Order: sequence, then C-alpha cells, then structure tokens
Amino acid sequence: MLTVFGATGNTGSVVVERLLAAGAKVRAVVRDRDKGAALAAKGAELVVGDVTDAALVARALEGAEGAYLIVPPDLQARDLLAKSRSIVAGYVEGLRRAKVPHAVFLSSVGAQHEAGTGPTRLSHQAEVALRAVGGTRFTFVRAPFFMENLLASAHPMRSDGVLPVLGGGESFAMPMVAAHDLGDVAADALLAPPSATEIVEVRGPRDRSFVEAAAIASEILGREVTARVVPIDAIVPALTSTGMSENVASLFRELSEGAARGLLAYEGAGRTVRGRVTLEEVLRRGLAPSDASSVVRRVFDEVVNQRRTELLPELFAADYEGPQGGRGPASFGALVDTLRGGFPDIQYVLDEVIAQGDRVAVRWSWSGTHRGTFRTFAPTGRTITHRGMSFFELRGGRITRSWTELDRQAFAEQLSA
Repeated sequence: MLTVFGATGNTGSVVVERLLAAGAKVRAVVRDRDKGAALAAKGAELVVGDVTDAALVARALEGAEGAYLIVPPDLQARDLLAKSRSIVAGYVEGLRRAKVPHAVFLSSVGAQHEAGTGPTRLSHQAEVALRAVGGTRFTFVRAPFFMENLLASAHPMRSDGVLPVLGGGESFAMPMVAAHDLGDVAADALLAPPSATEIVEVRGPRDRSFVEAAAIASEILGREVTARVVPIDAIVPALTSTGMSENVASLFRELSEGAARGLLAYEGAGRTVRGRVTLEEVLRRGLAPSDASSVVRRVFDEVVNQRRTELLPELFAADYEGPQGGRGPASFGALVDTLRGGFPDIQYVLDEVIAQGDRVAVRWSWSGTHRGTFRTFAPTGRTITHRGMSFFELRGGRITRSWTELDRQAFAEQLSA
C-alpha cells in the first residue's frame, strides 16, 4: 500500500494516477470526498480528512510501504511556519508508529539553509525532523519555482498587461518546474525506492526569466504583457491587499530578499532530474481561451501523452459518445488505457488541427514501442508508427462526440509482420 497525501492536488493527483497505472495499491488522502470520487472509481482507497489531524495521518499511514508527504500552503495562516511544523510533527509520529520504510517529501530548493528563505524555512525544518525518524528512508524532492505560480497573476496579465515580479530580478533566468513533472519524480521514487535517504534536485527543461514568461503570455493573450517589479517595501502591502495574511506576506518578502542574496540555489547534493513540461505549455493551458481546438489539443497533449486522465471530466461532457459506442468520459479513458497497455511510451504529434465553431478535425501521427498485448496482438518489441484523423464535436467547451478514421489494415500488418 502506498499512501498519498494531497491526492487531488497539483502534484498529488499525478502521483496517484501514476501509481494506479503501475498497478500499485493506493490510499488517497483527500479533504473532499466528492473530489476524490474519481480516484475511488479507479481503485484508490480514500481517507477523508485534513493533514492537520495527527490521528487521521496516523491511520492513513498504517500498513503503508511508502508515502507521499506534502505541507499544503495556507496563505491566510496567522503563523504559517508554526502550522507547518505541526503538520510535519504529525507525519513524524505517524511514520514512527507505522514503521513506513520509505517516504517522499516535497521540499524546496534552498532547504539547506536554516534562515533567510521565508516559507522555504519550513522545508529545512521538515527535512531535519524527518531525517530523525528511525527506520524510514526518505526521498526529498527539492523543487524550484512552480511554473503554475505565474497563473496567480492571470488577471493582471489579461486585464492590465502586467506580470508582477516580487523584489526584482525579472531578467534573471531561474529554474522553474511544472507540477506534473514533480509528481512524476515522486511517483518514480515510490515505485523504485532508494536504498538510502536521498535528495533529488528538480529543474525544468531550461531556466526561464519573468521577462520570457511575459513574452510568452503576450503571444498567448494577443496583447503586450510586461514584467513589472514590485519593490521590496511594497511586497507586504501588495500581497495583503489580495487577502494574504501579513504573516505569510512577510515571509514572501523574506523569500525575495533571500533570492537576491543567492540563498534559493541548488545545494548540489544528491541527483538532478530535469522535467519535460515547458513554460509555454503551462501558460498556454492556464491563459489561452478555452476554444474548441485548445480543448482537443489538451486531450492529446495532456490526457494521452502525459497520462493525465484526471482531466477527463473537465474536457469531456457527461453524455460523451465515443468512437466504439462507449458513453461518458471514462470510456475515452478506457481507450487511452488500452493504447498505453500495448504501447506504454506512445506519443501523439498533431500534424494539423482545423476548427470550425464547435467542430474540430485533427490529422495526427503517433509512435510507440509494442511492449504489451494490444487487443489480439502479443508484444513484438517493435517501434510502431501510425497515422490517422480524428473528429470532435463540442458543447459548452466539452467534447460530446468523437470518431476516428485510420488504416486499420496497415496498422495490423505492422503488428503481425
């Protein structure tokens, strides 16, 4: 059994999907039973409650062979570090009681520093506390700036053409990573635990600046977006005006000052992993208008290529009719599972997308290694390529019907030759 805290969150949802796809038994800890319903339908055992409840944490860890631990952000906390330490204390006690052999903790770049890093101080304190748990090996996944954090400024980018940058450094290329890549790193560690406690320093495909992010947003939104510095002394008033507590806002000021001093740098300990999701993908997903073609692109890019089947209810209507008579979003998910069962590394490329109102036509190609049984065809180990066209009808931004035209005989010949 593998326990995942924050199972419906940005990283936790990826971890759960990966573990379930690998055939692992998963216990998903969620705050909202309704939000966890899709995971339960896929076979996850649900534990409903909050990580601030130490007794619930202990129950969730009972019998677990591994666990994914996070400290969820609380931007309204009166004392964020104290609340976070309490959550970590609950993890420590639960791990000791249950004698969990391995756990992954979502930490931060700069966790090697005890002070001067704002909310990142929690990562330092957590790593110290967790390392003291006897009998448990840890994978500390140290994350840099989340690309998704830029989407908190979606409104000023759309309405005013402004991307706020706290404290300066807008032209400096810094490490950024997508939440999906962090989830993949965590899932990999849970599926293949290390022999000893390790640090994994994660980076995105390449370092990016806020000026570059603004340029990407400009292209997506069709208007100029400029990276504008919020001076150090204006950070707390600016953040509290959005509803953030003064305590948390002050920590973000400290974070900006620490970044300027070079404290948010990689330690060089452990191993380094680079993610695959680009800043362009994250910003386009968060900023682009939800037109029919963008919905269909997300199906191929995220649901199929990135295995993000948790997005199915968002992209497909409840009364969706599939190409083989299947009904509902889950029927499309079943098609994806069948494809990935035969070709685990399958990747689609969209060669042409044509949209007319709520109808979309896609000319695509894919390649993948035939490593599993696909329908009646036993694994051949060959790299298979295939081309075809798919057609989609949408209503209210969700897909209601799809069908595909392809050369089935040519496909079968590749598998049987």
